[in-house]
Amino acid sequence: MLEVEKSETFDRWFRRLRNRTVRLKIARQIYRMQVAEKYLGDWKSVGEGVIEVRLDYGPGYRVYVCIENDRMLLLLAGGDKHRQQPDIEKAK
Repeated sequence: MLEVEKSETFDRWFRRLRNRTVRLKIARQIYRMQVAEKYLGDWKSVGEGVIEVRLDYGPGYRVYVCIENDRMLLLLAGGDKHRQQPDIEKAK
């Protein structure tokens, strides 16, 4: 199982999500990646070692992550389709 480390940027974004269903879906996806020790579902590389995990819910939520040294899942940032490019830049 991968150890999970959250950036302040990710943590702040996640805490601000008001919709409980969205929070649960994101937490479930993170847990699945942590246990499987790989990226699952709909994802793609956005460069510089950052992966965009896409959730098919609401406005198209995204979580930006990377796996470091095959031991740690780093949660870098989060957002939705509307602010995709600025969120990618933050994550990098």
